[in-house]
Amino acid sequence: MTEKTSLSAFIFGSKALIIFFFLLMLLLRLIYLDADPSFVKRIGDLGDEGIWVHNARTLFLFDNPVPDQATQSLSVTPLNTALMVSSFYLFGVNTLAARLPSALAGWFTLIILYFFLRKAWDTKAAFVGVLILGLNEAFLIYNKLAFGISLEAMF
Repeated sequence: MTEKTSLSAFIFGSKALIIFFFLLMLLLRLIYLDADPSFVKRIGDLGDEGIWVHNARTLFLFDNPVPDQATQSLSVTPLNTALMVSSFYLFGVNTLAARLPSALAGWFTLIILYFFLRKAWDTKAAFVGVLILGLNEAFLIYNKLAFGISLEAMF
């Protein structure tokens, strides 16, 4: 057995290293999650997080999910709205709580992808696939913003 093969076997065969890798991917999604504006938001990405948070916020604060005509988040991404309300119950109404469901959905997407690729090919392919998606700029941006896109990608 060569040194290169033993190093590869250590990296891709060590469960502790794989767990550390996923914790690192989670950290990338949670660090500066409450930054306003988000530190990963590009100038060309002018989406409004407020419209996606509106119904969850009004449901939590006023027990009325539809106080006005703005029902986009409730009608388009009801699961994301429900998860935001749960997050608001745990952490209060703030930027971190609004973005947390997207960050966790992005992380769970990486875990699901890892197990899918490992079953279809092998651990090395799964690791590389998760590394490519996990460090992808667009995927990371949407994981750190309060849009329903990360949750939709998970399913």
